[in-house]
Amino acid sequence: MAKIEVIQTVDTSNFKAANAEELKKQIVHYFAEKGCPPTVEIISDNTVKIIFDTENLEYAERNFQKASLACSEGRFNAAMDLLHKAIKACPGYSEAHRLLGQVFYQQGEIEKGMNEVLEALLIDPKNMWALILMGNILANGKNNADAADKYYKKVLEYYPDNAIALNNVAGTLIRKKDYDSAIHYMKQALELDNTYTNSYYGIALAYYHKDDLDNAFEYASQGALKGANRAEDPGVRQELLKLLLTIARDIAESTDYESKVFEFAHSLETKYNVTIKFERDDEQDTLAHLEFADFHHSKDHVVKYKKDGNYCHYMLHELTHLEMMLSAQRNGKLQTIGFTQKNFDAFLLDYKRHFDEVKKKIGAIQSEKLAKHLFQGLSLQVMNAPLDLFVEQKIYEKAEFRPLQLTSLFAMESSNIDAV
Repeated sequence: MAKIEVIQTVDTSNFKAANAEELKKQIVHYFAEKGCPPTVEIISDNTVKIIFDTENLEYAERNFQKASLACSEGRFNAAMDLLHKAIKACPGYSEAHRLLGQVFYQQGEIEKGMNEVLEALLIDPKNMWALILMGNILANGKNNADAADKYYKKVLEYYPDNAIALNNVAGTLIRKKDYDSAIHYMKQALELDNTYTNSYYGIALAYYHKDDLDNAFEYASQGALKGANRAEDPGVRQELLKLLLTIARDIAESTDYESKVFEFAHSLETKYNVTIKFERDDEQDTLAHLEFADFHHSKDHVVKYKKDGNYCHYMLHELTHLEMMLSAQRNGKLQTIGFTQKNFDAFLLDYKRHFDEVKKKIGAIQSEKLAKHLFQGLSLQVMNAPLDLFVEQKIYEKAEFRPLQLTSLFAMESSNIDAV
C-alpha cells in the first residue's frame, strides 16, 4: 500500500480541543484529502506525524472520474457501482456522496438521493454542488420551494459570485411567481457567465409568464445563439428552443404582419422612386414571387402572392430580393444571369449515360422534357440558394420580423424533412 509520511509543525491554538485525543481527531479531519483520513501521531505539543494512504485516495479518485463520465453518457447503474467503490475507499468523499445522490434522484429514488446529499453536506457543509442539488430535490422532487430556498441562499452566502447559484435561486422565485426578482437574479448570472443557457431560458420563461413577448423572444433568441450545452443539464437547450418557437408563434399570431410588409414596400417606393403593386393569386404554386419591372417590360414591380400559410414572410422575402436589385441597379452593378442552349447541351453531355437509360424507359420526347426540367430546377437552385441566404440575413436584421421569419423557416424545414 502506497503511503506518504509527513512530519508537520502544527499551531495547536487553531484547534479547539479539550484533550490530545480530540486534537488528534480534529487534525485528522483537517488534513483529510477527498474524505480519505490520514493516520496522525502526535509527537510533541506542536509537531505531528501524518501518514497519507495515497493508494486509496487515487483509487477513489479514479472511480469518481469514471462515474462522472458514466453519468454524462446516461449509464447510471455503472456510475452507481463506481461511486460505491469510491466511497468504500474514502468514506468521507463528499463529492462522491453528492454524485451518488444525484444518480439516485435521476433514477427516481428521491429519499435515497436526499440521504446521500445530506451525507455529503455533513462531511462538507459548503459543498456548493450538494447544496444546489438538495435545493433542486426539495423544489422539484418534494415540491417544497421554501425549504429549497434555504439551501440556495446558503449557496449565495458562500459563493455570491456563482452563476449557477444565482440561477437556482431564481428558479424557486419563478415557481413562486415572483418573476421580477427571478429576472433580476438571472440577469446577474448572465453578467457572470453569458453562455449559461439556463439563465437565458429562465429569463425568457419569466417574461413569457409576464406576457412580455418581445423581451421573452429576445432572451430566448440570445440563448439559442450564445448558450452552451452543459453536462449537468443537457436537456435545457432543447427546452429553450421549444420555448423560443412557442413565443415566436404567439407573436406571429397576434401581429398584423401583412400591414408591416406593405409598410416596408412603401419605404422602398419612397427610397428608390418606384411603384410596387401586390396582386393576390391563390392559384399560383408558390406563396409569393416577384416580377421585376425591367425584366417584364413594365413600369411597375409586382409581387404576386397566395394568401396561405406564412405568405407574409414569402412576400417579405421577395421584397428583400427587390431591395437588393434596386440597390445594385442604382450603383450600376445589376447583372442578369441566364442559361443558354450551350449550357443545356453541356448538361446533357455530362449526364449522357443516365439520360440514355431514361430514354429507353420513357422515350426520347419525355426524356428531353425531364432533362430540361432538371436543368432548369438545378440552375435556379445554384443561383438562388446563395442569394436567399443573404436575403434571409437582411430580413433577420429587421428585428420586428424575426418571429415571423423563425416560424416560417421552421415550417419550411419541417415540410422538407417530412417530404424526405
